Amino acid sequence: MTKKKIGVIGSGQVAQVLASGFIKHGYEVMVGSRDVSKLAAWKSKNATGTLGSVEATAAFGDILVLAVPVVRTLSRGARFTRVPWVLVASTAFSI
Repeated sequence: MTKKKIGVIGSGQVAQVLASGFIKHGYEVMVGSRDVSKLAAWKSKNATGTLGSVEATAAFGDILVLAVPVVRTLSRGARFTRVPWVLVASTAFSI
């Protein structure tokens, strides 16, 4: 069975840790961001990983991981919190 290609969209710590883990387990990985310069340090530690735009990463992956922070309103008051959020979508498997 051929391993699927994984596209990780996001440039934060969650995206970088997930992408590194996928590479460690032998997957071909592309990380996409609006600003790929934010991923220079990650790329230097993950030579087999590739970087691209969000659009290129979405087209690349058989499995897509959306790892971006979302802002949620807390129920009490008008405080806002940034919460790491991960969504995995795949066209690689049939149900």
